[in-house]
Amino acid sequence: MSTPHHNTTDTTDHGVPDGTAHGLSEGVPMIRRRADRLTAAAGWCTVAIAVLHTLVFAFNPHWGVWLEGMTRTAPLEGEAVTVFWALPGGFVVPLAMLGLLLVDAGRRGREVARHVGWVLLGWVLICFWIVGPSGFLLGLVPAALLLWPRRA
Repeated sequence: MSTPHHNTTDTTDHGVPDGTAHGLSEGVPMIRRRADRLTAAAGWCTVAIAVLHTLVFAFNPHWGVWLEGMTRTAPLEGEAVTVFWALPGGFVVPLAMLGLLLVDAGRRGREVARHVGWVLLGWVLICFWIVGPSGFLLGLVPAALLLWPRRA
């Protein structure tokens, strides 16, 4: 009794198997892609920065005002505005998503486009220039990992 053949091959944009399935598919041996550890490490660093940023600003008295919806009826003032843009309205969620995308790409053996590292580096340097020594310097680590030359 034969079992049905299921094609579970994921392929790259060029139709080459990327190694996510095991065995043979349509007579083509599977090529196991090696994880891109630098990309994955950059992703984990980026997620860690988002988490650290959240921990620094998470415990503040303004959550009550934000969650009650008072900000829709009256403008935020002073520290409430600053902390809002530093935490729920800021870059934490997009930064964490970027990090998770980098981790996923790295695990699949894929590099991201070099411009991602350059844009991250530029953002970090501009913010460092504006605010001086701060947590932004941590962003140099994932930027460097994304820009580090890979072996062919």
